Amino acid sequence: MTALTVQPAYPIFTDTDGQPLENGYIWIGTANLAPQTNPINVYWDSALSQSAAQPIRTINGYPSNNGTPGNLYVGSDYSILVQDKNARLVYSAADSNRFAQISGQGDPIDIASATTIDIGGQSTDFLRVTGTTTITGFGANYTGQKVLIFSGVLTLTHNATALILPGGASITTAAGDSCIVVPKASVSGTANGWQVVSYQRATGLYAKAGFNTDIASLSGLVSRGLQFASTNAIDLAAVIPTTGSYIAGDIVFESTTGVYPSGWKRITTGANHVLGIDWDYFPAKPVLSTAVNTTSGAAIDFTSIPSWVKRVTVMFNRVSTNGTSGLLVQIGAGSIDTTGYISGTSAIGNSVTGSLITSTAGIIAASALVAAQTLSGAVSFILIGSNIWVASGTTYSSGTGTYAVAGSKTLSGTLDRIRITTINGTDTFDSGYVNILYE
Repeated sequence: MTALTVQPAYPIFTDTDGQPLENGYIWIGTANLAPQTNPINVYWDSALSQSAAQPIRTINGYPSNNGTPGNLYVGSDYSILVQDKNARLVYSAADSNRFAQISGQGDPIDIASATTIDIGGQSTDFLRVTGTTTITGFGANYTGQKVLIFSGVLTLTHNATALILPGGASITTAAGDSCIVVPKASVSGTANGWQVVSYQRATGLYAKAGFNTDIASLSGLVSRGLQFASTNAIDLAAVIPTTGSYIAGDIVFESTTGVYPSGWKRITTGANHVLGIDWDYFPAKPVLSTAVNTTSGAAIDFTSIPSWVKRVTVMFNRVSTNGTSGLLVQIGAGSIDTTGYISGTSAIGNSVTGSLITSTAGIIAASALVAAQTLSGAVSFILIGSNIWVASGTTYSSGTGTYAVAGSKTLSGTLDRIRITTINGTDTFDSGYVNILYE
């Protein structure tokens, strides 16, 4: 009787703990290049006719073809990146030979952090960097792509020649962070440094090349229903992307400034770039400050307004004073400006309808408030350029009527504060509250 060897029908991908990789991700790309940004065609059959969309998901360790275990086929040498369900690195290989080595070698090799660490001189492509010493270079042994996992906090120092980092800026690592590093070639084609082509936070969020702002929390995205997954990329562009491949759910911000900046969310997976079909635009989310009771004092200040703000709305709710003075809104850069305003207001709804009251000391929110009267409404300031702010709004006095408010003010610098005060500076607040909303 001839003995027969029983072999598994399908490959099993394992997690870092050795258990079958559940709900993982498999990326396959051009050999010696990052597979996420350089994907190649992958198939479910040896005839190379049934395409497999990337990333390929896993179920209980098996590559999943619509829920059924499958084998993967390619028509050339390849690189591979395997991630767990939270998009954290499991392992990566620059080519099929290294993949065969890595998939059977177990844990990564530790290498202690130092000013220069020789990653190319190690016997494996999968390294864990220990310690906290700042790293400025990866050595001169250029032996192909390497995958690094950091065990703690240290600084990777950007260098335009020897160590190129995403966004051209140094990175502070955290425990569990990982990156893919490849040799960088000179004009002549000779390797003369290293480049980090992908850096991934332990949180599962990663930045595409050229985007160096960390997103510590996705609460702003979730609050407006963006449903951002940990496998998606964060990118940066001044206009809607027109090139490159993205997966559904990727986020591209218009700016790195603001608590919840504006941008685009990817609808489809692929390289088409049609607004409304492939991309969905989302506006910046306004930020509401903390309301302040107007129950004492002659002035209320809001300071530390961020430099990226282009619009500020001042809101009044049943504000009153102990006298008859009206209210002003003043703005400033470093300090409150009390001169140089163009401002006017007219009351509508009483015997003085049409009367124009002007001021150069601030934007008039109400020309007068008789004792026991309250003021409600809003005045908005909008930046039109060169630190010039235009103001407009409508307020209502319970005893006078409605005020139509307008004006402008040029500041000497970037707006960072707003003051609500009485016109005569001596009458004090005795009820109500105010707040600002900036965006």
